[in-house]
Amino acid sequence: MTGRVRTFFDLVRLPNLFTAAADILAGFLYAGGSLSDWGSWLPLAIASMCLYAGGVALNDVCDAARDRAERSQRPIPSGRISRNGAGLIAGAFLLIGVGLAFSCVLRSGAIAFALVVSIVLYDWVLKDTPVAPVMMGMCRGLNLSLGMVPAANLCVAPMLVPVGLFVLYVASLTLFARREAVVDASDRLRLLIATAGGAVAFGLLLVLPGISAGFVEGAWVAVLFGCGGVLIVGIRAGLNPSPARVQRGVKMLIVLLVWFDVCLAWTGAGWVGGVAACSLILPTLLLGRVFRMT
Repeated sequence: MTGRVRTFFDLVRLPNLFTAAADILAGFLYAGGSLSDWGSWLPLAIASMCLYAGGVALNDVCDAARDRAERSQRPIPSGRISRNGAGLIAGAFLLIGVGLAFSCVLRSGAIAFALVVSIVLYDWVLKDTPVAPVMMGMCRGLNLSLGMVPAANLCVAPMLVPVGLFVLYVASLTLFARREAVVDASDRLRLLIATAGGAVAFGLLLVLPGISAGFVEGAWVAVLFGCGGVLIVGIRAGLNPSPARVQRGVKMLIVLLVWFDVCLAWTGAGWVGGVAACSLILPTLLLGRVFRMT
């Protein structure tokens, strides 16, 4: 693998792109879509991956000065790519993602546009503010909504509740990941609060079958597994925080983000849907051994 290819994959967080695609598949199946209707969900999954790639590349552009001190191995501070070059890649992926979404249905294009606005606001304006975790949660919540094409109306409880819980999980993950490069014992309370938020988000998925007769109830096993995983990973890092331990925890919480999608897909389409979403964990894990995820 050439240095340029590896730099590109590091810049766009290649392993994490599959977590964005998992959001789309989960939203599609949860909203009543069929796995066999790949012509509807696959273009949106590709659009989502482009939007994610553009968002994280823009993140590195905005963080270039800070990364020189805290994350010198990242592509820009290490000199492997220029800040302008990374900015061009970010802009191109964001434009492609919105274009693909608009080519599907108008509602998806509008959601993708709102997602891009949220990404830019997070990266350029809000990242260092107290509302940053919530804003990041909203970005992933919009991404989940992007896949809910089969739903006639997104503004009803069966659709809003899982999106809200997803926002809570991602906001908790973002709070957990703050200062990951320089974390110490003073961050213990923040890490434990973030862990509790993620576990609550998983646990409340148990209410979904009760708000619509069309949902499958067997996903409770997957929900409890995810809730337990968050508690184990988060408490282990929170009680004895160090940069290495917290960064490992962040990686596992990212993987559990896909497991959240598994729970939604299972709730909407049964265990087959859950397995389909779960299959996206494998490339995330395998590629995460080679390319950076945070």
